[in-house]
Amino acid sequence: MSLSKLESLPNEILCDIIEKYINGVDLLSAFSYQLNQRFDAIISRSERLRFNFIQCHQDDFRICMGLLRAYIDKIEQLAISERETPGQVEAFLSFFPRFTLFRQLRTLYFDFDYDAVSARLISRALNSLLDSNIKTLSITAVNMDNGSNIRYDIPPIFTLKSLKRFTLRSDLYRFDWSNLMERQSNIQYLTVSGMNCALEDLVAIFKLAPRLKYLDVATFDQGYNRDSNTKRDLKMNNTIASSLHTLILSFSKDSSVTIQMLTPYFNCMPILNRLEIKAYGVLMDADAWRICFETSLPLLTHFYIRATISGIEKTGIENVLASFQTSYWVAKKNFNIMITEHENRLRHISNLNTITLLDKTEFDQSVTCCWIAPDRTSNNELVKVNRNICWKSVDRNSTILHNYYFDNVKIRAVDNIDKSLFQWLTKYVNCGCIKELIITAPEKTTEKLTKLVSFLTNINFLYISFDLLVVNIGAFKAIKRCVKHLNISHCEHTFNEQDIIVIGKCFPYLEHLNINTKGLYNVPLIKRYLKYLRSLTFEMRDYYINDFDDDSARRRLYDLHQQTRFLFSIKNRKMTVWMDQTAFDDSYWQTFAPKPSGNKRRNNSFSREWSEERHE
Repeated sequence: MSLSKLESLPNEILCDIIEKYINGVDLLSAFSYQLNQRFDAIISRSERLRFNFIQCHQDDFRICMGLLRAYIDKIEQLAISERETPGQVEAFLSFFPRFTLFRQLRTLYFDFDYDAVSARLISRALNSLLDSNIKTLSITAVNMDNGSNIRYDIPPIFTLKSLKRFTLRSDLYRFDWSNLMERQSNIQYLTVSGMNCALEDLVAIFKLAPRLKYLDVATFDQGYNRDSNTKRDLKMNNTIASSLHTLILSFSKDSSVTIQMLTPYFNCMPILNRLEIKAYGVLMDADAWRICFETSLPLLTHFYIRATISGIEKTGIENVLASFQTSYWVAKKNFNIMITEHENRLRHISNLNTITLLDKTEFDQSVTCCWIAPDRTSNNELVKVNRNICWKSVDRNSTILHNYYFDNVKIRAVDNIDKSLFQWLTKYVNCGCIKELIITAPEKTTEKLTKLVSFLTNINFLYISFDLLVVNIGAFKAIKRCVKHLNISHCEHTFNEQDIIVIGKCFPYLEHLNINTKGLYNVPLIKRYLKYLRSLTFEMRDYYINDFDDDSARRRLYDLHQQTRFLFSIKNRKMTVWMDQTAFDDSYWQTFAPKPSGNKRRNNSFSREWSEERHE
């Protein structure tokens, strides 16, 4: 909504919009102390503010750090993260070391990389939660198992009396749930992922949180064993999850858990009505599930189990599907299974980084085919699939795929653009839900790309080779305003001023750019043509000439921090820079400049054309 439209609204409505819908980051950077006394008064009168700093522009972050104390007692929701904004968490905690400073804080999203943030700052911030009144808490913590003592700061959080919803995503492998059995928690909704759990840890969780209504745990690893000195008797005995109505379990690929092993736990969930499982072949037993439901889960109304073809012999898929095609399963309208076939490797070209890759499994890889049972359709009706999946182009003539309508596809990978793709997309896929597009097709036909993009008008993330992009500039008009993430790092490409202009013309509102080039000395030119850019990611070509040991890598990283003035992180041989004026002006980029040649560089007409367009 434009500023003029906001100004036309009554104060009461404006105040309501500010409190319920507007991100405080946008509010302060756009309106606060901008010589608009009316807006300043309305902001000051607002009682509830929300600040989401995830992937924000560093200039906006800096403005907020200077103004936030004036509104500190009104902030109810806060989100801070290292996600494509390296250095944000440390900077925030340097200004506000304890969350108790925010007296009205009720919701907190806290994502951090232990390798990138001071352990002292993280520990102090986590401990301050114990004196807060937070109701909803989400923590994503990576590199926690690298000798971190912060793992001792996590368990006490479970006992925070005000806490009702808790999401904990971490690579903390040695988390001992049994040590929490003697504590009491008021948590009602709990999600845990990335941390290996044994099946018997369910006992500790239920004893810890007797009021639990919703539990989502991934990943169960039957081979995981605690240290011998912390083992306890973790049998269900009289433990009852009397309030639990939803249970979501994900099992590791090598898990040997069976339905018979799960049954004693189900017996202690008297009101469970929704059960979802991600597993492999051993749990795809229709008869065993029917017996389990009839004897242990009489109130179950929704059941969904998903498996991958790697856990089932391909020749046995028909047998598995047939076993779920009985009158019992057909009558249970909300009981379904899905078997998916995936690429044999996890693609890292999607909109992912260290934090978001934390708990990625085979289920998150591109799907090439799927099977669903039981089949309840008649007269060639389509089975509606509303599960979030990542689709890859496959044989669109396959009769299997013509049985389903995919209503919740978020990512689409395309390796062949032809007529059958367009027909399949329009008939079998809800294209409006697709947010990420990965194009690996070799075609350089603007007409085909234009038609493909016309179906996918809500794309936020685009992966494409720069060569394909540069010869199809006109194909992306339909998504030029919505693309915020662009990844052109598939292969090495040029990155001169003309190339940057092309990117700016195609995607003028781009916020995150991933490149693969030797022309990093042209990075300062970006600020002229991509004024909304928040982060830049690129290959560190000279950083890993040799394989360094840990000490050498730390020393080199330390030296690089001393040589530069901008905030950055290095993961998987790539540097991500949180861009601001300081980053653009840093002399670091000139270390990549080629040796001077005898010919003097002249301004090109393409640059002059851009300047003329911007002044029109």
